[in-house]
Amino acid sequence: MKKFLTHTLLYLLVILLIPYSYFIWQAKKGLDAFLVLHPVNGDFKYQWLWIDLEGKISLEKVSFYQDSNDPVFTAEKIEVLLPSPFDVLDVKDHIAHGEYPTNTLVNVINGQTTQAATLFSLFGVDYQPELLEYFYPEECISNIDKKLPFLSFDLNSSFEIHRTSDESLVKFNFKSKELTRLDGTFKINNFSAVEDNTVFISDLNLNFSELLWVQQNTQKCLQALNLKGLEFNDLLGQFIEQSAKQNNLLLADNIADSYVNFMFVPQKISLEFNLQESKTFSQISLLPIYDYQEKTRLSIQLNDKVLPNIFQAFDYISSAQTKPQTKNDVVIEEEKKAKNIYLKLNSRALRPHLGSKIEVLLYNKQIIIGYLEMANNRSIKIRQLKFKGKSILPFAFKDIKSILLLKSNQ
Repeated sequence: MKKFLTHTLLYLLVILLIPYSYFIWQAKKGLDAFLVLHPVNGDFKYQWLWIDLEGKISLEKVSFYQDSNDPVFTAEKIEVLLPSPFDVLDVKDHIAHGEYPTNTLVNVINGQTTQAATLFSLFGVDYQPELLEYFYPEECISNIDKKLPFLSFDLNSSFEIHRTSDESLVKFNFKSKELTRLDGTFKINNFSAVEDNTVFISDLNLNFSELLWVQQNTQKCLQALNLKGLEFNDLLGQFIEQSAKQNNLLLADNIADSYVNFMFVPQKISLEFNLQESKTFSQISLLPIYDYQEKTRLSIQLNDKVLPNIFQAFDYISSAQTKPQTKNDVVIEEEKKAKNIYLKLNSRALRPHLGSKIEVLLYNKQIIIGYLEMANNRSIKIRQLKFKGKSILPFAFKDIKSILLLKSNQ
């Protein structure tokens, strides 16, 4: 009797393993299909994949590599929770037809990275150490940590997908004891689209708290300069006022005081972007700094102080007076035409020049110089070398007035 029960249990286990193995196989196919249709510049590796009865896919011992043998980040586990186990069976079809489950949870558990800047770049955040020079006086720069620290973190996120509008509402919570706690929401528009230039983010809300890294840098600056509170406040106030003047900007009332109070005791930052219709975040870099807040409808809160306006005015007279004297614009334009070639604004004319140095003139009169990285029917991508790193930015044809092919020595 005992032998019979043992064999029965073994047979039952084998029978149960068949559908479980099928679920595993389907989940792996779905993951592979997602990475093919939404390619990531790197390689995901994991040691184990399994599914529970609630339809939760778990990837164990995950690593992500990019251009080196050292992982950009590792995680003890990544969980993907679908509405039901039946969604696992259809996940490949969902991806192929762009019809994702209406609710999906993605959690990263016990993540770690020694390449925080590279990790953030995967999410469109281009951190360069030189950026801190815009926030700290010159006297502090040599005494603070400009490189992002080693991070141990957890990330919880949810995707609420609306098929009728092809829009996904994303809610997330990122927590790192070495850096900050960040929670927020944003919308991914044209979520099911494959081409990069058709998908864009809008309605971004960010809340930073537990700003440990900023707090540590402030303390290092105070200790190194051996300043008292009021002396440090005066230094910060003079720095922010002078920075504005150097850019021909006039700060709004109480902005300097709000900035000083925050930098002395950094506790919380809240940001809210509500872009105008037809605008995307990739176009923010094209805006003059004094137009940022109005054009992006940016709301800023430092600690508990709301900043309704950052800049009061732009000093056009000083800007014109400080503009260096050069040759007549007409003469310069004629010289350019004699030396260089203007390219047509279409992919067929541009693709033979991939990797070439170009000068892009935008309708807002801004000039972008870099290397042609990509060209399709709607836009181009330009690679620039700045801040001792590489930056790749997209530009739509509708924003471009002309593209000039530069010679290698220019």
